[in-house]
Amino acid sequence: MLIEDIFMDSFRNSAIESVDIKETAIGIVEALNPLQIRVDGLHLDYSELYVNYDLLEHTETFKTLTGTVGDRTTTISNGSITFNGKLSVGDRVAVRETTDGRYYISGKVKGGI
Repeated sequence: MLIEDIFMDSFRNSAIESVDIKETAIGIVEALNPLQIRVDGLHLDYSELYVNYDLLEHTETFKTLTGTVGDRTTTISNGSITFNGKLSVGDRVAVRETTDGRYYISGKVKGGI
């Protein structure tokens, strides 16, 4: 075995032992207001969660929005649009623990499709 191969094996083994990748768990939405998620026997409330912004009701502003209604194209300038929240009670969500002991909800998931 070449010295380069020995070095690469040693480096690879050290890297594998030093990386701690947390597993993603599947949680269930138990309540919406306030948000509560159950995962691995834990009941997490909103204060213990980071939630992907796109899953929550939110408003965004825009400079120009162009759309088609029927056969007419319409343009709206300097407005805002409100997006509905995407979570419902019973939804499955992807959950990961963060370094500060909270949990990150990255998105909804479906299984068995």
